Amino acid sequence: MLLSACAAVAGLAIAQWTVRLATVTQPATLAAQAYTVLDWRVLGFTIALSLLTGLGFGLVPAFCLGRTELSTMGRTAQAHPRLRRLRTFLVVAQIAVSVVLFSGSLALGRAFKTLMDVDNGFAVDRIATLTVSLAGTP
Repeated sequence: MLLSACAAVAGLAIAQWTVRLATVTQPATLAAQAYTVLDWRVLGFTIALSLLTGLGFGLVPAFCLGRTELSTMGRTAQAHPRLRRLRTFLVVAQIAVSVVLFSGSLALGRAFKTLMDVDNGFAVDRIATLTVSLAGTP
């Protein structure tokens, strides 16, 4: 649980840092349409997900170990080939998901950099804008 809580805090800190970085680096045309906000919903989702993963990945192995005797605990992988296959499958699945997430984040970063370098087709320097509101007129 402590490890999942630390990961949640680190994830929120990285998210806050990247939101600030994106806010500073994006052009004014995209800044007006900024939808990236870290609010209580994001915090609640992060806390709930970290609790679920901490409980799920902490209680399932604890229940499995609770059913084995202490004298055979070191030999469970050798005594049960199904457990060895399950452990191998879980390690392979974790590595596969990590590779997919890492390559996805690299692709997202490259796409964002490419979006920042796109030529709009017009000069955006020395432009004045004006906003007129008719709400106060009788």
